[in-house]
Amino acid sequence: MNKYLPPLIFIALFLFLWQLLPSFGVVNKQVIPPLLDVINSFPELFSYNNTYIPGGFNHHLYLTLFEVAVSYIISIAVALPLGFILGYYTILRNSFEPLIYILYSIPSPLLYPAIYLIFGLGYPSKIALGILLGLFPLLINVIAGFRNLEQIYFSVALSYGANEKQIFTKIILPGIMPSLMSGLRLSLSGVFIGVIVGQILASSDGGLGWVISFTAENFAVTQMFAAILITMLLVYLLLQTFEIIERKIFYRYLRR
Repeated sequence: MNKYLPPLIFIALFLFLWQLLPSFGVVNKQVIPPLLDVINSFPELFSYNNTYIPGGFNHHLYLTLFEVAVSYIISIAVALPLGFILGYYTILRNSFEPLIYILYSIPSPLLYPAIYLIFGLGYPSKIALGILLGLFPLLINVIAGFRNLEQIYFSVALSYGANEKQIFTKIILPGIMPSLMSGLRLSLSGVFIGVIVGQILASSDGGLGWVISFTAENFAVTQMFAAILITMLLVYLLLQTFEIIERKIFYRYLRR
């Protein structure tokens, strides 16, 4: 409980000031509305009769979840096998790792125009942006996990006659698991950032990022902050769910 107390106090203080400062005019409530006003707008925002946001808010929420899910699945499907191959074979890792870091260091906004030009303004471009920001963190962490494995473990296992399957399940997988799980978390965060930013910059079919941009352009600040708050809560819930899966399933496997 002690480790959760400081962040809970900070969050409570932040929410208290959010309500207090606009309510007493310290901050212009036309720019930052009070927290309770934002929360009170939730029922109308989620209502199927919401005509203010084209398509209704629920449509944009489901679209964002779909784009995040597809981007994340593709990022894992590409980064995991590629990371295992590059990590396992040292010569390949030494050859391609500098290129991976160079590509990862390129600021992603520089690639946005090319992605929009290739994939258009629909959901494929948002999925591509999500993959762009989600693939490299996982790939780099998997490779780092292999690099941190002690070679003595392989020598001992081979001296006792361990086969490749046993080496993989008893040495490699447990050894890279911390880096792998860290990479999966960072990848999920990157995917979400890529999708939301892509929707804010340009979108023909909507999404939470588009809702934030649309409400800002129309000076509907209460709805804008409601959409921002919902997006933050959604990211938090996804990461917390991932942490529970990590703690309950993966580390239970490592203790076997």
